Amino acid sequence: MRRTYLVTRGWLSARAGTAVGVLVLAAALSTVGNVVWHAIPLARLQLVIGLLLTLFGLRWLIKAVLRYGGKIPIRDEDAAYTRTVQRLHTTDGGRRTTAIDRAGFGAALAAVVLEGSEVAFAILAFGARPHMLPYAVAGSAAGILMVALLGLALRASLVKAPENALKFTVGWILTALGTLWSGEGIGLHWPAGAATYLLLLVLDGALCAGLIAALRKGMTRCAASA
Repeated sequence: MRRTYLVTRGWLSARAGTAVGVLVLAAALSTVGNVVWHAIPLARLQLVIGLLLTLFGLRWLIKAVLRYGGKIPIRDEDAAYTRTVQRLHTTDGGRRTTAIDRAGFGAALAAVVLEGSEVAFAILAFGARPHMLPYAVAGSAAGILMVALLGLALRASLVKAPENALKFTVGWILTALGTLWSGEGIGLHWPAGAATYLLLLVLDGALCAGLIAALRKGMTRCAASA
C-alpha cells in the first residue's frame, strides 16, 4: 500500500515566500525596465525578448513533442509530487509551525521568481511602447492574482492536471509569440501584422503534429522489428 504524505509546512511560509518573490520581481522589473526602455531601441528589445520567449517555448515544446511521440516517458506528476512532499516532510521533521521555515519559504520564493521571470519578459516587451505599459502591467497583475486565488482554492496536488498538455500549450504559445517578435525585431514586416500570430500558431501546431506522428511511426517500426 502506497504511503501518503501530508503537506505540513504551513501557509505562513508559502505566503511569505510568494510575497517576497513578487517584490523581487517588481523591484527588478522597475529597475531594469527603466534602463531597458530608455537605453535599448524598440526593435532590438523585441528581438532579444522574442528570442528569449522562443527559447523558453522550445524548451517545453520539444520535450512535450518527444513525450507524445514516445521517445521519452510521460512525466509521472503523482510520483513527482510525492517526492517533493516527502522531501519537505523530512526537512526539519516536517513539523507544522507558526514561524517561517526555510524549506517552505525557499520553495515558494523560487517558484515565484523562476516562473514570474517569463511574465517580466512579457511586460518588458509590451511595455516598450509607452501606451501599452498600463495594459501590460494590468494584465500581468490579473494573471498573478488569478493563479494565487486558484492556489488558495485548490490547496492540493494537481496530479490530475494534464502536465504534458499544459507544457505543450504554453511552449506552443511562447514559441509563436517569440517568433513574431523576433521577426519584428529584425525588421520583418509580417503580411497580416499582429494577426500573423494566429497563422504562426497554426503552422507550429501542424509542424508539431507532424513530428509527433513521425516519431510514433518510427517507434512502431522499431517495436515491430525487435
